[in-house]
Amino acid sequence: MKVLIIEDEILIIEVFTAFIKLQDLKCDIDFAQTGDVGLAHLEKTKYDIVLLDHFIPKVTGEEIAKNIRSNANNLNYQTPILLLSSESTLVENLPNEISNCQALMKPVKPKILLEKINELCNF
Repeated sequence: MKVLIIEDEILIIEVFTAFIKLQDLKCDIDFAQTGDVGLAHLEKTKYDIVLLDHFIPKVTGEEIAKNIRSNANNLNYQTPILLLSSESTLVENLPNEISNCQALMKPVKPKILLEKINELCNF
């Protein structure tokens, strides 16, 4: 499984990576700490899931998700997106143009994060 974590807080990246590896999911994990670097990864590599922080520098998580979904030629056009946000209105009301995307409130419990990953990736 190939995972991209787009998150500006390195500690959160490390924690998410540890959660995923503890589940013994055979994963290749890439990460980006800014939206523009995340977009560059998404243009070059096909992922099985994207864990996407909403409030990141340069380009917001919502803008990244819309960018992916607006271009059918994007390698990750159909890749599941898990948008993570501390903003409850976004979590409760995802924009319609972001298909195959779910949102979770931060901070997220490890068990819930892993359940969502498993659900979105059909494990």
